Amino acid sequence: MIKILKDNLIYVLAIGIFWLIAFPVVVYKRHAILNWYAIKMSPSGHSPKTMRKFLDKGDNILYKNLEDAIKSPRIKEQLEIEKNRPLILISHLENMEAACDYYKSISKKNEVLQHPTWLERNIHWTSDKELSADGIGKTRKQLPDITNPDEYWKKNAESVLDALDYYKRGLNYSGPEIQAADKIRSVAKAVCRPEEIILAYTTYINFSDAYVEQVLEEEAKELVQKKQSFFTPILRLFGLAESERNEVYGLNPLMQKYIIWGRIKANIKEGIKGNRTADPNLPLLADYLRGVNILLLDTNLRNSSPHEADALYETILSFLQGTMDPGQQRNERFFRFKRGILLFNMGEFEKAKVEFIAARQPIDSMNESKTSENLSNSHIFQSELMIAKCSFKTGNFKEALLALKSAEIRIANVEGKLEIGLLNDYKNTLRETLKKLDRFKEADEIE
Repeated sequence: MIKILKDNLIYVLAIGIFWLIAFPVVVYKRHAILNWYAIKMSPSGHSPKTMRKFLDKGDNILYKNLEDAIKSPRIKEQLEIEKNRPLILISHLENMEAACDYYKSISKKNEVLQHPTWLERNIHWTSDKELSADGIGKTRKQLPDITNPDEYWKKNAESVLDALDYYKRGLNYSGPEIQAADKIRSVAKAVCRPEEIILAYTTYINFSDAYVEQVLEEEAKELVQKKQSFFTPILRLFGLAESERNEVYGLNPLMQKYIIWGRIKANIKEGIKGNRTADPNLPLLADYLRGVNILLLDTNLRNSSPHEADALYETILSFLQGTMDPGQQRNERFFRFKRGILLFNMGEFEKAKVEFIAARQPIDSMNESKTSENLSNSHIFQSELMIAKCSFKTGNFKEALLALKSAEIRIANVEGKLEIGLLNDYKNTLRETLKKLDRFKEADEIE
């Protein structure tokens, strides 16, 4: 051994000097090196197999935790039946979500009242709600197993967080598939992290857009290759032929988005089958719309900036506009109105006015019920009122007065009374508008 070292002394010294210099660098950059190695061994991108592997690991953790969390013998028996497990898991996660909401609601109250009463625990904080409900208004055969919500949450939170971690890893490989985002939504609120839902569905939408753009690029390249001659690549080197350009080349970001959204809509309208086996590179239209709707409605835009919210409204409206279906037209008017409110609060009154004008358009339906007609008239009234407010804010007081007079006609068309706050808002706007037009006598006559 010593002889071998002596014969290769130069190489041994070279290696020793190399590691003497490299070791501090490796230690300092260890996280970047490990990150590079992980990406190299398992590159991100659309990989259904890898995604499914992470989602299954998360599911296994949740179901193992569920077996430990459930105390009721009756539910433990039901848990042995495979088809009952998802519903029991949903109830378990709802209990944890309720615990989050409960302690958020009492966080600034007296500490003496911080724990729920005995009756509340029997009704709300038990794994066997059916047995608990039997005790209301009649004799109960036995008491259910109960626990304090903080103990219940702390006991199960670590397992749910582990599952959430695997779901987030699966999201990196989900591409245009929504399953990983749905899994994250199912557990995020249970561990008091609703912002994870926004991150998950925003990532899903971005991945979907990227995949559609990639499909457009590949199709454009195939089309160019079919049309070009044998000498085209050589001519392109000397600038004698046009370079390859995809469909979205040279367009502004909004126009690029509209081309991508149009292709997703075409996934249904042009007869392409809406399933993964037919076209794995395109997101399903229903999934895409559901993802945007969740960001708009389920999260209530609490953690989104105004510009992010406006981009979401732009997305959903691009899919709803131009339809002849009365239900979709009603949805479009609703989102137009909501976007108008957002723009109004952002101080963009002219843009908001355009949305309110679109929102007041009547629905093309001959068979509309009386209730729907009343709701439609109420919606048009609110749109007219907001048009008047936009005109007022921009100094067009005569236009504001015309819009208010148009809104006044709608009041008579609504059976029953409008909300008092809405009517007061209308009267205040009318009064201020008349004052700006120096019609003080008429303004004073408004009750």
